[in-house]
Amino acid sequence: MRPCDNPFRMQQLEALPFRPQGTNWTALEARLTQLNRRAAIVGPQGSGKTTLLQQLGERLEADGYRTRWIQITRDRRRFSKAVAHTLTHELTSRDVILFDGAGHLLPWRWWAFQRRARKAGGLIITAHWGRRLPILLRTQTDPVLLQTLMDELLTRADAPPQPTDAIALHRRHRGNLRTALREVYDQYAHGARRG
Repeated sequence: MRPCDNPFRMQQLEALPFRPQGTNWTALEARLTQLNRRAAIVGPQGSGKTTLLQQLGERLEADGYRTRWIQITRDRRRFSKAVAHTLTHELTSRDVILFDGAGHLLPWRWWAFQRRARKAGGLIITAHWGRRLPILLRTQTDPVLLQTLMDELLTRADAPPQPTDAIALHRRHRGNLRTALREVYDQYAHGARRG
């Protein structure tokens, strides 16, 4: 099987929409407005924080806002010069900053960042814990959600089902849907080679 034919390839995973559990998009958007578009999406790795942030950005753009994307990681905790320039000179009340990985900033850098971001009309961050901004949503996963995503990917690709125990898979990856679906990618590729 070619990697591009695997129903669990990265392009397919990235196309999956976020599914708010215990709420809906209308309630999320109302809460974001109530929080003056300054909020945190909090949850463990692989629970959909980045996907939710991207989809909120699309909805904000549809409402006439300009989104500014920033992403840092545990290994790369600094902004580029272009990002620093934007934060200092280009923000207006029609800009909403979408900051993926804000929890990786050291406290004094977070304080400096917030000062620069004051001019923006909004700031939505992702983090593993919720101490920096009011919480918009705590993302979470469960085996039912994992099974739903696997079924949807197989249906989209018109592919035969692959027997997978979603409960064991979810437990083995400690709820991280990203790594669980990577394992299913490998299983599917291996099974297709044998068949």
